[in-house]
Amino acid sequence: MWVGVSGILSQIAPFFTGGVFGAAVLWGIQEYVRSHRDKTARERAASYLAMRLAVLFEAYALECANRIEEVGIHRSSGVRGIQLPKAIVLPDSTYWEYLRHDLAERALTFSNVAQHAAGAIEFVSSLENDPDATAVAFADQAGMVGMRAWTLACDLRSAYQVRPFRKEDLGWDFVDTLARAKRAAQERRVAGNAAVEA
Repeated sequence: MWVGVSGILSQIAPFFTGGVFGAAVLWGIQEYVRSHRDKTARERAASYLAMRLAVLFEAYALECANRIEEVGIHRSSGVRGIQLPKAIVLPDSTYWEYLRHDLAERALTFSNVAQHAAGAIEFVSSLENDPDATAVAFADQAGMVGMRAWTLACDLRSAYQVRPFRKEDLGWDFVDTLARAKRAAQERRVAGNAAVEA
């Protein structure tokens, strides 16, 4: 006798709803749902942390560009005491382990790079005692470290589908300022007349 699909299902239903087999199937379904929920929560946490970090590194890059322009304006009158922006205070988050490890490593080691750049500027300032040389060293280092911050911010936004930063809202392409300073530093480095290793 033909019982159809509904008849077959009604006959096998007890195997999925009772006994050890039924319990195993139910456990498997529950584990899948829990795993999917946990994965979604981790992805959301990583995305939020990436957004917070991107904003911090963008602010640092913008301030580097501001100070490069400031040094350029006042260079003829002598520049002393110019420093890189204060170190970024990274979020004290429990979600770092969810962030892509290569991006987390770049974020966590950024302070070391910035500290080296600050030391290079201070070295030139103390060794040369020449405001012009200090201004050049500052622009070189600020361009290099500022572009590093900007690139990391862009990579964080891209990796976690966070809306890109809108430079046009500022009315000033600060990234161009950073790029030009970095390019000048690299040219001096290749030419062998950089005051310090950029």
